[in-house]
Amino acid sequence: VTDAQKGLHIYSADPTGNYREAKVIGFANGSYPCGICVNRPETLAYIALSKRNVVAMVDLITQQIKQEIEV
Repeated sequence: VTDAQKGLHIYSADPTGNYREAKVIGFANGSYPCGICVNRPETLAYIALSKRNVVAMVDLITQQIKQEIEV
């Protein structure tokens, strides 16, 4: 999920089905992440950074920003 300000929050489920925040990936101030699309093998997430007019490609395995694509 995003906080619609500057972060992508990644959660994981424990064996009982409860979720906890596992990692926060921060974007530059003023990015305003909104839409998220995940590829079929669930290895990449594409996040629209609305105020910067870019799409961030995040590697979900390494939990790192791989690329920002201008739109």
